[in-house]
Amino acid sequence: MTKKVEQIRRKMFGDNGIYSENRMYILRTVLPTDKESYLSIYQKRDGMRWMFDDPEFHYAEELWKTFNDLQTLTTVIVRKSDEKFCGYCGLKGFEDGNAPELFIELVAECQHQGIGSEVIPMLLSKFSHENGTHEFISKVSSENIASQKLMRKLGGKAAGIARFPDVTEMAARILEESDSPQPEYIEALAKEFETTPRALRSHALVFRFTV
Repeated sequence: MTKKVEQIRRKMFGDNGIYSENRMYILRTVLPTDKESYLSIYQKRDGMRWMFDDPEFHYAEELWKTFNDLQTLTTVIVRKSDEKFCGYCGLKGFEDGNAPELFIELVAECQHQGIGSEVIPMLLSKFSHENGTHEFISKVSSENIASQKLMRKLGGKAAGIARFPDVTEMAARILEESDSPQPEYIEALAKEFETTPRALRSHALVFRFTV
């Protein structure tokens, strides 16, 4: 962790580990007691269960280590009414001078309840106020309609595309040459983000926010 990142983290979380809060939710630092709740997000996904079942894979420990990466500003979302772990949100890439990238993940039982609309403004406004940052981005899959709606609701504007981090240049070419069918809405979406439907097979939509 660089000195700059360490200074930002100390400033954002303070001495009590609270990043921000409103009448319904608290954004706080990650605690060791969050491990089970955090891992449950991924253990319940059909395509990932086998990774947790294989004792030689050590996937859970690697995932938890990534969650605790100090280069990333991750906050746990806690509902005040019952102290439930609702998921997490945060920012990454904030130390390089570019627009920090927003991310959010909710546990299944807390989705579609308007939590993102409550906590993301808290996340961005606090960071903006403390660090003088006014531009943020978010990367969303062209197939993730719910997240696209949330980004638009929060004022996100189309700002091009970015290749998925786990897709190499060669893999991107293979994906884009595929003739598998795409959703009907993909043409309009590609036009809005000034790209092609094929490119969206290997790239995420980039939304930009001004705070």
